[in-house]
Amino acid sequence: MVRRGLRFVAEASLMTSPELFEGNYEEATLGGSLGWGKCVTRTSSYVDGETGIRTEIGQAVGTTPLVSSLDGMTISSRKSNQVWKSGRKQCAKLVLASGQWLEASLDHPVLTPDDYRELRALDPKDFVAVARRVPAPEKPLDILDEEVVVAAALILLKGKRVLPSLFGLNDNQLALFLRWLFTDGNVYTGSPRKIEIALASEGLIDDIQYLLRRFGIVARKSYRAKKNQDGCFRWRWRLQVADASTQIAFMERIGFVPGKEVACEELWLKRGR
Repeated sequence: MVRRGLRFVAEASLMTSPELFEGNYEEATLGGSLGWGKCVTRTSSYVDGETGIRTEIGQAVGTTPLVSSLDGMTISSRKSNQVWKSGRKQCAKLVLASGQWLEASLDHPVLTPDDYRELRALDPKDFVAVARRVPAPEKPLDILDEEVVVAAALILLKGKRVLPSLFGLNDNQLALFLRWLFTDGNVYTGSPRKIEIALASEGLIDDIQYLLRRFGIVARKSYRAKKNQDGCFRWRWRLQVADASTQIAFMERIGFVPGKEVACEELWLKRGR
């Protein structure tokens, strides 16, 4: 179900008691007075509309950052009035089937096909809104293509998070960056067909999942065991592009993965079948 700049997705899984927990919160207002802000945990991230950099909201206390936010049915950059500490509140964690999640206060509004509903009022299998596509930064990072490729290689070698500045890449360089990250993944042309990457770092998987949304690609995150060549099982975080339409979007907007061009070509030829 699609409505302009949003996509409504099913299978929202809401943690309820006893999974409710007390958390430290920060609150931000957008075009409203004090008391109109919405509470999220201090480790939740906001996106700088100019640079594309994701920052924990706890680091923005006392500032008025420019953030990407929902304006009607589209995402735009708006300057927050204020970010301040809200103390401790009871909260819950909303987890989608894709693995995307939100930690917020129980009265945090979540957009559904009908209207906004408080987080505490959601039920499993409800439809909730997610961005169809994350907008590119207004002021993209200016670096060489060679630097982009080196950055991807270093991240894979060290298993670290994506550098904050790299979230500000323009679309062409971000596609290049993702192509090289997926050289550590696999392209499966049998049944089921999928494009997949498996890593030990959940944080890095979350970063890649977010960056794919710049191209309108929703990938699913899971935690599964994989059998190594020595017969031992090793648990890894996996990110899969399993839907046929998103696989087509991956190859059209990101391109064929270096070293896996034959499999990508076969997957491309099978599209729509």
